[in-house]
Amino acid sequence: HEILKSGSGSWTSAGPVIQLSGGNSEEPGSVGGSIDFESGKGAASSGELGLRSSSTYSPATLSGNVSMASGMSQESSSGAVSISSGDSAFKSGKVQLKAGDSSSASGGDISIGAGKTAGGQSASGGSITLAGGDHGHQTTSTEAEEGGALGGRITVLGGSIHPNGTAVDGGNVTIQGGQSNSGTGGSVQVLGGTTLFGYLGGDLDLASGSSKSASSGDVRFWTPDAGENGTSGGLDLQTGSSSYGNTGAITLATGDSVYG
Repeated sequence: HEILKSGSGSWTSAGPVIQLSGGNSEEPGSVGGSIDFESGKGAASSGELGLRSSSTYSPATLSGNVSMASGMSQESSSGAVSISSGDSAFKSGKVQLKAGDSSSASGGDISIGAGKTAGGQSASGGSITLAGGDHGHQTTSTEAEEGGALGGRITVLGGSIHPNGTAVDGGNVTIQGGQSNSGTGGSVQVLGGTTLFGYLGGDLDLASGSSKSASSGDVRFWTPDAGENGTSGGLDLQTGSSSYGNTGAITLATGDSVYG
């Protein structure tokens, strides 16, 4: 195999740098040169492509960062950054984004943020979309009833506590609309999925956590207090209308108790 490697540095200096750069082009309408990294093909599988910083010699020092960024643009759109696995006739490869573990301190954070804007009223900050995979195959009713035709799931979980750990509380999950200084704050919508033909719309379940040895968690619905000149928000609880069948019921009940 072939190795491209720079020399070593001393304890007080940085090691030499390897820089790969595509060619420049200053002609109007032209495009700068590209850089392609590609592993080799194989009869069993293609080769892996690894991109990582190296570990350090001293345990008390930081390992190097890994940065991926597109270039800036003054009067047009900046370049996109795309990370994806290859398509497959069978199961396609997964994309895993994971922060590092720690044996004695906090685990690494993962921060995903859309771009800000300094534009006028017609400009919006960037959006973030999390979508489970579509199921593009047209299935029969039998296949759907057997549970073999599902769109991809999205699961958001707070961190769990190891059974033998010393911490007490599991991690929280917070979903909040955006703040506004002079307009309306952003809304939060949680909706079950719709369906077009023959089946029920998706359910929406709100449940507190259970406990094996103590009380289960509470479920609270409330609107905050109003400002000096406003009205506090209302609380609506209603079922949907129906053209031919019965409308849905509203049931309020406490749980059963054996000894209480």
